[in-house]
Amino acid sequence: MVQKGGPLLLLKPLWEMLFEQW
Repeated sequence: MVQKGGPLLLLKPLWEMLFEQW
């Protein structure tokens, strides 16, 4: 994954949290 910096950086931790709950 390429880190451009921006909303993607915030989505990454949110995505991990969502996957943990699933």
